[in-house]
This record gives sequence, C-alpha cells and structure tokens, in this order.
Amino acid sequence: MYHKNTKKKEQELICHMCPKRFTKVSHLNRHVKTHNTEKLFKCSQCDKTFARQEQLSHHMNVHTGIKPHTCDICFKGFNQISNLKDHMRTHNGDRPFLCSTCGKGFNQLGNLRQHTIRHTGIKAHLCSTCGNGFASKGELSAHLRKHTGEPLLKEDIGKWNA
Repeated sequence: MYHKNTKKKEQELICHMCPKRFTKVSHLNRHVKTHNTEKLFKCSQCDKTFARQEQLSHHMNVHTGIKPHTCDICFKGFNQISNLKDHMRTHNGDRPFLCSTCGKGFNQLGNLRQHTIRHTGIKAHLCSTCGNGFASKGELSAHLRKHTGEPLLKEDIGKWNA
C-alpha cells in the first residue's frame, strides 16, 4: 500500500508506515520489507541490526569512515546515496517538507520536526547554569557559549531563526 503524490510530474510513492518517499515501486517494496522483516544482520561494531545484508554493508561505512558518494558542488562526502540526494536540496533550494501550522518549508524532514516543536512552546532543553529553556539541543549549545565566552559558530546563527 502506498500513496501517490500527484503534484509532481514524476511519480512519487510514499511509504504508508513512515514518511520515506520513492520514485520506483520496486524501491518502495524493498523499503516496506524493512518494517516487517526480522533484522538478522547485526553490526559487530555497535550492535545495530538490519533486515538485509546490503543495509549492513552500507552501515559499515559509518565505522570505516568511507564516504563513496560525493557532492559535485561542494565535494562533501556521504556514506549513502540517499544522504547525498537529501543534501542536494541545500544547493537546489528544494523545500518539500512544509509546516502545517505556518507553511514554512524545509529541505529535511528532521528540520521540519524540530521546527514544529516551536509551535508547541515546549522548551525541553534546559541550561544548567541559568535555567533558561530551549526548543533544541543546538540552541542550548549556542546559548552555553555565552556562559563560557566561546564565540558563536557560523552554524549556531541559523538555530535562532528556525
């Protein structure tokens, strides 16, 4: 079972068990099996388990540091092709994940999930020095630099505007 997104010219198939998207039925079917299959392939380094040997092989790149997929624009390396495809959205401006509350678009699903916490008002990440609360670990880390006197990092600046 899947959902077709008819807004795009290219057929987009969405898993009914998670938000993963595919352009080929065979890729969707292979993915769906990961939800239903016993995970028999165990990583010897971290005890993570996988449904297919192929997944374990890709995972091992995390431990070896091998990043066989490289961005042609910025030359950043990735251990999986899907991570490179996600990364390419940072260059092409594609923001397919939209906030249902305010309409803001995001290039990564995780960024949307982090953003939606803002609308709830929950600030679960507390500063142990002053007690201030923050919506994300990143914001808390940037805030802690104020206490230590360390300069804000370039990536910290965007965390205040998400």
